[in-house]
Amino acid sequence: MAVTTLVATVDWEGMTLKDKNLKAIQKFNEEHPEVPLTHFICPSYFTRGFDAEPITEKIKSAMKEGDEIALHIHCWCSLIQKVKVTPLEHPRWYRGKRPFVKEKSGKKDYGHGVPLG
Repeated sequence: MAVTTLVATVDWEGMTLKDKNLKAIQKFNEEHPEVPLTHFICPSYFTRGFDAEPITEKIKSAMKEGDEIALHIHCWCSLIQKVKVTPLEHPRWYRGKRPFVKEKSGKKDYGHGVPLG
């Protein structure tokens, strides 16, 4: 007899940790506790100068026992600079305005659509 396992994944893009998005994951976990989630997390949440503890707590609030954590890289400027590499703005896979988020310093962090290669 074949065994079927369902696993769902969540991509944490490194942009924001909005309460409505965290609550959506929490609701999914409540409604489907038997479905493990693999959380692909971009480490840029931790490279913008904010205190890591509240960020970690927000991310953990969307996880349940049995979930997995995995790495999801987007080339945000703050992340690339942490590893002492010069960030690029091009090439990128989207057109128009580049998405950005603000760092603690108020500086704009960009690079979501820049390929890692």
